Amino acid sequence: MKEGAAAKGNPFAAIQEMLARPFAEFDEIKFAQALGYIHTDQELDLLQALRFDWDLVPTADNFRSFVRDRLLEDVLSTHACRGMHHKTAEQALMALTANLVHVSQTKPTLHMRISRTHGRICTIQRYNRTGAGSTVYRKLIDGLVELNLIERHIGYYDRYRKRGHQTRIRLTDDMRLTLARELGEQHQVGAREDAETIILRDENKRPIDYEDNSETTAMRGSLSAYNALLQASEIDLERSDEKDRWFDLHRIDKSRKRYVRIFNRGEFDLGGRYYGPWWVSCPSWIRQHIRINGEHVSELDYSAMNVELAYSRIGLKSRDVLGDEDDIYDVPGFEQIDRNIRKRAMLMLLAANSRKQAVSAINKHALRFYIHLGKGTAENLIDALVKRHEAISELHFQDLSLPLQRTESMVSEEVIRQSVEAGIPVLNIHDGFVVPVEEEFEVRGFMEGAFRALELESIPKIK
Repeated sequence: MKEGAAAKGNPFAAIQEMLARPFAEFDEIKFAQALGYIHTDQELDLLQALRFDWDLVPTADNFRSFVRDRLLEDVLSTHACRGMHHKTAEQALMALTANLVHVSQTKPTLHMRISRTHGRICTIQRYNRTGAGSTVYRKLIDGLVELNLIERHIGYYDRYRKRGHQTRIRLTDDMRLTLARELGEQHQVGAREDAETIILRDENKRPIDYEDNSETTAMRGSLSAYNALLQASEIDLERSDEKDRWFDLHRIDKSRKRYVRIFNRGEFDLGGRYYGPWWVSCPSWIRQHIRINGEHVSELDYSAMNVELAYSRIGLKSRDVLGDEDDIYDVPGFEQIDRNIRKRAMLMLLAANSRKQAVSAINKHALRFYIHLGKGTAENLIDALVKRHEAISELHFQDLSLPLQRTESMVSEEVIRQSVEAGIPVLNIHDGFVVPVEEEFEVRGFMEGAFRALELESIPKIK
């Protein structure tokens, strides 16, 4: 049944159709539209605004000259920007203008989101080369509004509901016409060449500074080589109406091809996953239509990687304990529970601090998809998993999510190293890779070899 056609005869048809879909295909944006939370294209544009990226700058000389020699003088003459430090204002305006132009080129009606809250924009030079914080950007935005060069929707935060939205801005039609007239239709922007790719965050997920050592220097060099290979490769998506609608709804920025690695809680032995490019945020049914240098792709995943890493952590092989089963997330007596929920339950057995926290997380995960498990179901599921994985009982409820991610990222790093050396552009998706179909056999060997190279006992199946 087609979504639009069903809704004509039944106002709840779109909701029913969404709820009837397989678990993995649930789409929160479309569901919000069906419920009436998103009514117009403008509301969607505001909701799906692209985030401000302080590493984005003009790359063309005429663009930089326009900002430095003309726009900056006008902005500094406004009431909002009087007395601002000239050099700081110039660097921040370069980044702000580059972002506004990039968003406009993506889609003219789209917005950029940026925080006006004091202290929310990192000023650490390692990450933010401009050194400009929230106050500087707030003044520049106010100045651009004063000049009628941008539109602004000021953000808010509801302390009671603990929800809010950052401020949204975009170029006015007059400013877009001015830029087109002065600079041509395409104004080149890109990431800074010295942009930091090894990011360390604190307990509150805010970037913090650190001293470089041989390990961080090596990781940065490896990541630079990986990003260079991807930048030199053509990574695109086979077009179709369905995929175009999905991208239009979710506002994925397909210009993002650069990976960064993020470490957590102020420690380089926690986290370390690869983030950044547009394909990381896409569902698998979108990724299967990626083309790398014109070639079709395969997606290779480690099956139940966190479980295998947990068994490896204490020197066991999961198949020696559980048998050589097709699906490690099968739990006798719980076959009727969606696999995605059983998978989340297994992860919480390792990631939660307590049984109570694990049960709460399972129920919340199910309710997010409008699935009510029923009284006692989550408790019984977690207890069944405790019994089934008794061999690793010392790891139950030990907050292992980030330590396991660190090992996972080391596996990814080894696969990426071998792929770069072989000149094969692979796209990391945390515990898997999108690879050119012609290179599938070789990359599969890299993935199996990475576990052996790191002396991990429990090697997962590769799907």
